[in-house]
Amino acid sequence: MFLQVAKFEFAYQRSSPVFWVTGIIFFLLTFAGMTIDQIQVGSGGNVHANSPFAISQQHLIWTLFFMFASTAFVANVVVRDDETRFGPILRSTRITKFDYLMGRFSGALAAIVIVYAAVPLAIFLGSTMPWLDKETLGPNRIGDYLYAFFLLALPTIFTMSAIFFALATATRSMMWTYIGIVAFFIFNTVASSILGRRPELETAIAYGEPFGLGAYSLVTKYWTSAERNSANPDFAGVLLWNRLLWIGIGIAFLALGQKLYRFAEPGMSARRERKQKRQEAKALADAPPSAPAGALPRPRSRLPVLAQLAIRTKFEMRQIFRSPAYVVLLLLATLLVFSNLWSGNEIYGTPSLPRTVAILPILTGSFGLISIIIAIYYAGEVVWRERDRKIHEIIDATPMPSWVYVVPKTLGVVLVLLSTVAIGALVAISLQLMRGFTDISIMQYLLWFVLPIGVNMTFVAVLAVLVQVLSPNKYAGWGIMVLYIVIDVVMETIGFEHHLYDYGSAPLAPLSDINGSGGFMAVGWWLRLYWAGVALIMLVLGHLLWRRGTEQRLKPKLRRLPKRLAGLPGAIALGGFVTATGAGAYIYHNTNVLNEYQTTNEREQFQAAYEKKYLKYEKLPQPSVTDVQLKVDLFPQETRAEIAGRYRLQNLTQTPISEVHIRNLDETLKIKSVALGGARQASYDEEFKYRVFKLERPMMPGETRGLDFRAQRWQRGFRNSGYDTRLVRNGTFLAHQQLAPVIGMDRSILLQDRAKRRKYGLPAELRTPKLEDLSATNKNYIGSWTTADITVSTGADQTPIAPGKKVSDETGTAAGLLASYPTHQFSISSRSSRRAMPNATASMRGGPCRLLSSDARAKRRPDAERADRRARLLSGEFRTLSIRPGPDHRVPGLFDLRPGFRQHDPLFRDLRVRGRFPGSGEDRLCDLCHRP
Repeated sequence: MFLQVAKFEFAYQRSSPVFWVTGIIFFLLTFAGMTIDQIQVGSGGNVHANSPFAISQQHLIWTLFFMFASTAFVANVVVRDDETRFGPILRSTRITKFDYLMGRFSGALAAIVIVYAAVPLAIFLGSTMPWLDKETLGPNRIGDYLYAFFLLALPTIFTMSAIFFALATATRSMMWTYIGIVAFFIFNTVASSILGRRPELETAIAYGEPFGLGAYSLVTKYWTSAERNSANPDFAGVLLWNRLLWIGIGIAFLALGQKLYRFAEPGMSARRERKQKRQEAKALADAPPSAPAGALPRPRSRLPVLAQLAIRTKFEMRQIFRSPAYVVLLLLATLLVFSNLWSGNEIYGTPSLPRTVAILPILTGSFGLISIIIAIYYAGEVVWRERDRKIHEIIDATPMPSWVYVVPKTLGVVLVLLSTVAIGALVAISLQLMRGFTDISIMQYLLWFVLPIGVNMTFVAVLAVLVQVLSPNKYAGWGIMVLYIVIDVVMETIGFEHHLYDYGSAPLAPLSDINGSGGFMAVGWWLRLYWAGVALIMLVLGHLLWRRGTEQRLKPKLRRLPKRLAGLPGAIALGGFVTATGAGAYIYHNTNVLNEYQTTNEREQFQAAYEKKYLKYEKLPQPSVTDVQLKVDLFPQETRAEIAGRYRLQNLTQTPISEVHIRNLDETLKIKSVALGGARQASYDEEFKYRVFKLERPMMPGETRGLDFRAQRWQRGFRNSGYDTRLVRNGTFLAHQQLAPVIGMDRSILLQDRAKRRKYGLPAELRTPKLEDLSATNKNYIGSWTTADITVSTGADQTPIAPGKKVSDETGTAAGLLASYPTHQFSISSRSSRRAMPNATASMRGGPCRLLSSDARAKRRPDAERADRRARLLSGEFRTLSIRPGPDHRVPGLFDLRPGFRQHDPLFRDLRVRGRFPGSGEDRLCDLCHRP
């Protein structure tokens, strides 16, 4: 009987759409990881994509995600009989509980194993694709696949299947099984995040981690690339005991599930029985007096429909928010968010100041996968609830239009997601208060997190509901949504990166305490308007294609769709189309017309072509910049800068120079004109912004020439991605590469990844010069030694800043600054922002004091005669920095005042802060220490 039950279950699972959908999804996922450069699992660097190490890593990682798929198989085998009312017939036969349960489990497990075999099959086939870089592949050995499949993956598959089969068997509820798998996933994520940062627990984690990743990582921790490409670790020690431990746990759960399973009709729980009695009593009390039978009244106004909409909405809200599953999901989401914030707001184990702008990116990242999982689950539950309970025909017979059902169900899913977002914001505020940070703005959380994330989640909810409306069953809808997630990730990695065809995408703006959202949120809200039009069309389709009655086929509904679009549904759909078209045209104009749109692949092709064409000039002798005169006019509100400058170029080499190469390294900077004394522009490459000037007379060693240039930096409209955070409304910081042209060729913007370099026909590596190659010492990563006179003008409400000693300043309609810098390494910049003096305190030697001003003093060195240029920079100088400390005791956007920074930067090594100690009544000049 056991074998018969197992064979029946295996045949059933094999014919299920879930079997084929799951196999196809995991095959495509693994195949993409093998054949797409941007997706790498277990490989990279010198480790081959089909090495034993990479194959094992892929098997271990995919079992983590396969846990969700395997649960759909095993959790359904017992619950299915109760849902179809076929369970009592089976239990009335001579079949034993062991044969029934273990036979069902064995058949489902066999189907799961066959589905997971798609992973090694995809790895093998992917490694044979002709377009792959052969240098990233090694030999395919069958033993490596067998080792990973049978010793690493199958124990995990068995254990996870056993655990959730036992949970489904004991509860006879898919809902609680789903809650269990989400809880297991979150607890494993939280434990790995918190405990994984403690090296002393490394061995304990290796034994206790359920998926084997900890044990495998421990035994291969110090392996070289050659070892990872050629060998598998011995199946012994911690790796063996980890696998045996979790196999034993799986067997224990199977035994527990069999013991808890009642081989009889599941009785009503006490809670459900009390609820049913209350409902019956209320129904009797509210029952109207009997009336003579007659024809049902025909609704003649829209009031009953609107009233029914309100009733249905209230019913859906009550069904969701009173569910224990909802409470459990909120608690799990709270745990996940708190864990991510607690560990993510640290730098090398030290908590950083929990400012809102610092924790919001962490908070946003916490709602990625978990919110989509919740949306997928609840969409299936609310759409198929009536059919699962066999009352759909009664409800479908009512005269209410379909949108009365679609809108409340969609709204229910949306509100579930919004409640998780609100909980996340409350958790973040609580953590800030726990760490003593009280400068909390509720409006920042509302405008920068709750509203944008909530709208983004609304789009996911609408899509999930529409997919369930179109799906033949709930499980197929879940599978389609998982496939959508996979396709969304893969499409972005292969170059389809534009937000106009990435459904529901709306990037969050870069935030700062100085600049706030800085106008960067415009692209996000225009995209949300665009996707709102698309979502409105999808809601109309959900209304028109809603399943009613016994007709389950989709094709007849699609044939009737054009006729049903006539009237109000068509008008609403047309409104969504017009909204999406108008917003989309405006977005395209900004991202592709006013700005250049470039995918990651196109950028890599640009870098490869740039290197092929111009790297040959890397060692060409070039003059050095020895003096800079720069005038920068900043227009912060327009995000525009006008630059005029002059370089004094000097030939510091030992050979004559006959041509000068001038580059523009910043895509936002537009060099409007360049003129070099005694030279003519021989060529200009517009694609790469590369100019070559031919000198009429070679530039002899020691000779100087003047180079004049004019440039403009103007961020017009908005980009698809890659915000320009250099020139902003408040807090501009422009370094020399964002202000002025660069002399000569170097390796600053070239490809570094070896596989990508080979892909574009480049040498695998750009090796550093040999130690004996003294020509390489002619250049450094900063530049030559130079002097500078920098003039900066900006808005009247802002303070201009430039390196050097302030010579003069002026105010009026615009604020201006003239700064002079003596000999230093070539690194010019300009800054502008609105600054205010806060009531800040810092921890100093002698106790806390109030910050008044900051000075940079450089002491005269006794060995100035023997000092090099860097020492002469500091010799006898006194500089007053025109800055004011921010509320966190640092100068925002300028430099870090921590002592560790000053030790590495001579310019600020002798920084002093003038402060007034409590009770002393006098100012003192003291060293600035770090904040406690």
